[in-house]
Amino acid sequence: MAKEKRKDKSRVVLRVGEFQRNDGTYQYSWMDTNHKRRYVYARSLDDLRAKEAQIEKDKSDGIKAEARYTTVNELYELWKSNII
Repeated sequence: MAKEKRKDKSRVVLRVGEFQRNDGTYQYSWMDTNHKRRYVYARSLDDLRAKEAQIEKDKSDGIKAEARYTTVNELYELWKSNII
């Protein structure tokens, strides 16, 4: 039997990682390089997909999407690895 695709309240098919919350807003979740679950939220599906595209672009460019959670020690190690 074929698996039914997940849809939001307006019957739009949701992609992997997308979720519509009870208040009607949308959530996207992914795993960062440290295997920690990260979330981003938006009021509309179009806004959420724009944020998803930016996250994927940052990943492909090697930019850490979780940079706001970076510690001073991680920054120092990154700086040290680029100098040597």
